[in-house]
Amino acid sequence: SEKNPYYSSVDGVLYNKEQTELLACPKQKKICNMPDTVTNVNENALKDYDTQLEELYISDGITEMTKWVKGENLKKIQIGKNVKEIALADITLRNLEQITVSEENQTYKLQDHMLYTKDGSKLIWCPAKKSGTVTICDGTSSIGGYAFGYAKKITQINIPATVKTIEPKAFYGLAKAAGHDEKNSTLPVGTYSEEAKTAIRTMLGLQEMYEWYKNQT
Repeated sequence: SEKNPYYSSVDGVLYNKEQTELLACPKQKKICNMPDTVTNVNENALKDYDTQLEELYISDGITEMTKWVKGENLKKIQIGKNVKEIALADITLRNLEQITVSEENQTYKLQDHMLYTKDGSKLIWCPAKKSGTVTICDGTSSIGGYAFGYAKKITQINIPATVKTIEPKAFYGLAKAAGHDEKNSTLPVGTYSEEAKTAIRTMLGLQEMYEWYKNQT
């Protein structure tokens, strides 16, 4: 009811009265477009893995994407201009097909449909729909943890020599697709700097895997 002093509803989605917090989104809802007044999302609002939500448009008032972003059916996410933090380890987006970023966002940008920091120094995210050969942009110096968390259809990754750091579980999805855990996976052939080779060896913990990579260059 519009007279309710505590809650309000927009397109069937429940918010507090001031519409600064998203409280609940019905399971059957396919699209959620937050008002720009929203600055917080209750961590239980999208907790159901069987939600039918396919498209999520994040408010310009939101500054971080953490464990509240979930949903097995999510295919598209639009990141607002003020998002400054994305915690991939807390996010479930295994079927994500498309991600867009506000042109006004000063922290992130898209390049070849992949998410990078605004300066291009770090690869943050590769959508699950990516397949075949993927080329990471020249100038990239690091690959974030879970960057390829759900990208299981990639057959080759071209990594520029500028990459110096590869964070743990960066290739987690590729490892799972190969039927291994993240410490025992034959990853796609790529080109690696000496620093990247060392990072890979540390991440995998396998000397023989390091030798495999060394032989590719």
